[in-house]
Order: sequence, then C-alpha cells, then structure tokens
Amino acid sequence: MALTELLIHASDVDEQTMTQIRDIASHPAVEGLVAIMPDCHLGAGCVIGFTGRFSGAVIPNVVGVDIGCGVVLNPIEGVRRQEIDFNDLDRFIRSSIPLGMAHHRTPDLLEWFGSRSPERCARAKDLATRADEEFYRELLSRRPR
Repeated sequence: MALTELLIHASDVDEQTMTQIRDIASHPAVEGLVAIMPDCHLGAGCVIGFTGRFSGAVIPNVVGVDIGCGVVLNPIEGVRRQEIDFNDLDRFIRSSIPLGMAHHRTPDLLEWFGSRSPERCARAKDLATRADEEFYRELLSRRPR
C-alpha cells in the first residue's frame, strides 16, 4: 500500500515509532496529508501524535488514544518565570529525561511523588519521561506570579 503525503514535525524519531507512522500513513482508511506532531512516540496500536483524515471508515484504536495522557502540574514554590533561563532548562531536560516510551524509574522521585499524590502512583512508571515539545509549550505559557 502506498503512503499518503507525510509531514513529521519531530526531528528525532525512534525506529518503532517510525514503523507505526508508516503503518498509519499506508492504512487504506487514511487519505490526504498525515501530520505527526513534535511530541510523537510509540503508542498502543497507533503512534501518539497522529493527525489525519479518514475516508469511509474509522479505526477505533486510533481515535482518542492520547486523551487524558496523565499530565500533572506541580507549581514550584518561589520560582518565577522571569528568573528561568529557558535555554539552560531546555538543555538540562533534553540531556536528563528520556523521551517517549522509555520509562525511567527513580526511587527518590517516586517516593516524593507518592507522598504528595498517592492516588496517581499507578502511573508512576511514566514519571521522569517527557513528551518533548508539549511540555515546553505548557511551561512557557505559564504567567509569572
């Protein structure tokens, strides 16, 4: 099956995610432009970050997969936006926190998080991973206090 027109907004995509991108872009129910968002990563059944149009069919395991992905906001007391060097922060995040499906277990972080939000600990395997550009948009859009 031939691929549709494909636009990938991510600069670093792992091979498993690329396989899912190729699979969805060549699916017979998908037509026209397939756009892949900058925070794409391997998903359960479909690449997370897929945007496209269906023709004559809907693929149930593709619709709504990334809704409510488990985003948590924890303000950092005493830190003001204008005090943050975002270039340094960007370098630190990219060098320290894995991207995508690579789960990272940090006992100190899990203990700290569990003591503050025990009801969310079921998702603790996803702590210390990032969804790339989505994180930065949220961080940068916060107003200074």
